[in-house]
Amino acid sequence: LQAINAHLARYAGTPGARVDILYGLRSLIALEQDQLAAAISDLESAIAISSQPEYLNNLGVALISQRRFDEALQALGAAQLQGGEGLLAAAHLNRGLALLILEEPLAALPDLQQAHTLNPVGIATLVALAEGHRGANAFPEAQAAVDRALNLAPEDPLVQLEAARLSLARLVGQGSQTDWELWIRPPLDKETLVSLRETLDAQILVLESQVLRERQRAAAADAAGLTESGRVFEGSVRHIDTLLFDLRFWRTVLLTEEGVAASQEQVGMLRRIYNTLFGDDPPAPRARQDLLAMSQEYELSLLHS
Repeated sequence: LQAINAHLARYAGTPGARVDILYGLRSLIALEQDQLAAAISDLESAIAISSQPEYLNNLGVALISQRRFDEALQALGAAQLQGGEGLLAAAHLNRGLALLILEEPLAALPDLQQAHTLNPVGIATLVALAEGHRGANAFPEAQAAVDRALNLAPEDPLVQLEAARLSLARLVGQGSQTDWELWIRPPLDKETLVSLRETLDAQILVLESQVLRERQRAAAADAAGLTESGRVFEGSVRHIDTLLFDLRFWRTVLLTEEGVAASQEQVGMLRRIYNTLFGDDPPAPRARQDLLAMSQEYELSLLHS
């Protein structure tokens, strides 16, 4: 970063100097560190010198993060007009993602399908395409995209999350999660809910270990005086935390529905007798509770005797 700043100070205003490249490089560092305002400023400076499609695409990404969607869609549209095949796929994907955030899955699907055509093995593209189809209640198409992503990256937490969300959506019969409360008719299938929740449990552990590793790398970089590298690692932690939050949220949803399903299960004769006598606590925890109370009463009786 110091070298970039030094070159900018030296060559800014020099006729023919490609300082847009320096602004573009500095904007990438700012994006990695989640310094969005600085990234946008540098990208706008780069675009003013040379309207390169990669600058327009990155500007769109930064504007999406600031929820400035109209400006983001305009920048990404301009990138699509100028981009080569690789960058064109990214511009279509980012435009589709912006429309998904705006909860417009039908509007997002053409961009996402084009991104997939240009980059058929892109994991993020397949997950976004599955989300778009799911939001449009096109479950077979969503499942096909998820299956392809699972085949390419079976251990990817993002893929596992979308697979679980799609499975839950198919149980509910509604792909738009904002409408789920209007559609859920308990109980959902308990075995499926337990399986999905256990899958998310495993992915949460994976991401928690990744967060710990990135924090250790940030601390090591700071200790070595590499503060800019430390900020990059901290930015990585924030990105992982976002996905981790989503996983924990959907794990809570599944736990809630799992509890509803369990409460609707038919209880056997012996369990009904037990519940009549002792309440509906699970037998093992209830037994431990009763034994603890008995042991405490026994200790008190010894003290008083």
